[in-house]
Amino acid sequence: MDRKIDKKTFLSLKNKSMFKVLAVVVVGVIGTYLITAPKGQSLKIEFKRLVVSEVKEGKFQEFLPVRGTISPKRVIYLDAIEGGRVEQIFLEEGVMLKAGDKIISSKLDVDAETQQIKLGS
Repeated sequence: MDRKIDKKTFLSLKNKSMFKVLAVVVVGVIGTYLITAPKGQSLKIEFKRLVVSEVKEGKFQEFLPVRGTISPKRVIYLDAIEGGRVEQIFLEEGVMLKAGDKIISSKLDVDAETQQIKLGS
């Protein structure tokens, strides 16, 4: 007198009800997170630290302490064809120049002018 044994399946009646409860809990947790999660970036400040005042037109002044390195857009190196001694500086560092502006007077310039005078006479 053998009796028939029911084959157990993965989704038996007991497992089906557990999956339903688990699915409801997961959906509930995800729904709660989506409703209460912050939208984008936010900053919470105490109300007593806020300053509310009338809007006025004027100069906008804001100070931001920043550390950094400033580098020039373009660097030009000047090399002398011949050595000499600088006698006088006409322009300071950082001044914008135009073509033909004289920057310095050197012993070389004086020698060149002297030679031109000698050749001319």
